[in-house]
Amino acid sequence: SLGHPPSLLELHRWGRFGVRSYRQEFRSWHGFLQGLGALDAAHQQLEAEAGPFLAEVEQTPMTRSFKMVVLASFLQRGGLDAPVAVDTLVADFRAYFAASPHRRRDLGPEVADLEAVTPERLRAYVLGNPLAAWTNPNRRTFFALEADALRYTGPAASDPALFRAAVEARLAWRLAAYFERRYERRDTFHVIHNAGDRAVIQLGDGTGDGLPRGWVPVRVGGRKLWAKVAKVAINVLKAEPQDGPEPPNMLTEVLEGFFGPGGYRSTHRNRVRLQPAEEPGVWVLEPMGPRPSPA
Repeated sequence: SLGHPPSLLELHRWGRFGVRSYRQEFRSWHGFLQGLGALDAAHQQLEAEAGPFLAEVEQTPMTRSFKMVVLASFLQRGGLDAPVAVDTLVADFRAYFAASPHRRRDLGPEVADLEAVTPERLRAYVLGNPLAAWTNPNRRTFFALEADALRYTGPAASDPALFRAAVEARLAWRLAAYFERRYERRDTFHVIHNAGDRAVIQLGDGTGDGLPRGWVPVRVGGRKLWAKVAKVAINVLKAEPQDGPEPPNMLTEVLEGFFGPGGYRSTHRNRVRLQPAEEPGVWVLEPMGPRPSPA
């Protein structure tokens, strides 16, 4: 139990079914919370005032991550209250993708070499892709390009802070779900426990994940450890690549550090990501998503 109504991202990470299943049943995220009896008066008011825009953020098509990246910049820059210059959105777009090789995979070939892309070229790319999508006159739009700035033209809310938080929650889920669906399925794995209540990272059938088998160096935070990668699972993580009782198996300790006491058990539905590090031959082990509140 989270001890509070779930956020979109929490439901995505730990729900029995995907967020879209609940949205199809209840038509919107607020509709789902209303069905749970968990939609308070403030959010009911917000739904009455700005529900159409919130629904648009929940369901607008995403062939790339760009629309949500621009929306995140727009919110951070106070765009629900005042227009944001296109050049500012373009600069934030560049910074977002430059910060992570993981994100860069989503860039089209025209701008894939981000360091070599001129400001003018990137500006044209952003104008022709996410900004054109947000201001498309052939569908209901909530934005307009005016005086070289993006302006929000949708419904206002009587509680601006609550409105912004609601939009941020939706775009955080959309970005997480998008990158996971498009790129992360091969490097994202479920955490379970075995019959002896020992932690296991479940790899699936051993195909397509790119992981070598045997002892593999793994970075966890600032530590370099060794994972013993079998065909379908990792159930040993040690300070040195040695079989036998010494050094001790640290997998349960590491996973509880990620997810809290007992967080490795199957009922918590937690997941981890394994990705290549910048250091050749080394992998990075990290938790997927926010840590849940204590039960």
